[in-house]
Amino acid sequence: MMQAGYDLLLEKPIANNKEDCLAIYEASKQYDRKVVFCHVLRYTPFYSTVKRIIDSGKLGEVITIHASENVGYYHQAHSFVRGPWRNKAQSSPMILAKCCHDMDILRYLMGENCLSVNSYGGLSHFNAENAPAGSTEYCSACPLTDCIYKAQTIYTSPEGDFFASYFTTKEHTKENVLTDLKGTQYDKCVYKTDNDVVDHQVTIMQFANGKTACHTMTAFSKEIYRDLKIHGTKAELVGCVEENRLEIRTFGGQVEKMEIDVSAANIGGHMGGDYFMMNSLYRALNGEIAEGITYLDVSIESHLMSFAAEESRINDGATYLVKK
Repeated sequence: MMQAGYDLLLEKPIANNKEDCLAIYEASKQYDRKVVFCHVLRYTPFYSTVKRIIDSGKLGEVITIHASENVGYYHQAHSFVRGPWRNKAQSSPMILAKCCHDMDILRYLMGENCLSVNSYGGLSHFNAENAPAGSTEYCSACPLTDCIYKAQTIYTSPEGDFFASYFTTKEHTKENVLTDLKGTQYDKCVYKTDNDVVDHQVTIMQFANGKTACHTMTAFSKEIYRDLKIHGTKAELVGCVEENRLEIRTFGGQVEKMEIDVSAANIGGHMGGDYFMMNSLYRALNGEIAEGITYLDVSIESHLMSFAAEESRINDGATYLVKK
């Protein structure tokens, strides 16, 4: 495509291994093409507002950032225990499949290269040794009724209704969902499937000029949400993405509470990120100033950070450099 003269918009991940990512990057340089990546979170009203606050100097110099991705117990069970991203060999490590957005956000907000990472985590809960006594291979045949991961409970709940589309094309009535669920991969006991991706991981990042960041991914949360803490030399910023609110706590001053205006984000998903990403892409390709846009020379760093983090994790937290 690039050889034929096309600029590209790529979904995540760029590729599921470092070598292929770098090959695409080298091709973009060879053919002088623009490659934009669907890191949609940076285009959301929340993160766009945070970036503007940082660039305004209101926080002073940013020294360290902490971010958490709380996957949600039912989302983890669906996507990363039963679903398409449950197995590294069949998809990619959790840090890439789920958290490359977060690696990109940290790089984007910090505005500097990530130099090295250390990472720790593992698959602690969703394995055979934690299977309740009397449980069966499929939830539909299981006599236990109080398991929080029982597929019949999750997929007929308001939280799990969306995920039922993975195994049924019918209207999501309880009868249809339960009928089409039975005997599928999504009916599997979460303790008795072939998943091997982590259910918790902490990644520590060293940026240029001594800056640091820490990211926590956990399966063990009631809701799906991301939170953020940024510590600058003049103020700290604290916020929750899904709630579209943040606070700026100025040292020696007042606490400013902000509600993020999301009224324009009325089309598309990811809290408006899809909509605003396409707006920015249109502007960039027409030579206009486009907020949030970076090309593959920067965007690839999220993947390189992810690959380094996974190598570190499986090697007991050893330091891995982030480099092209």
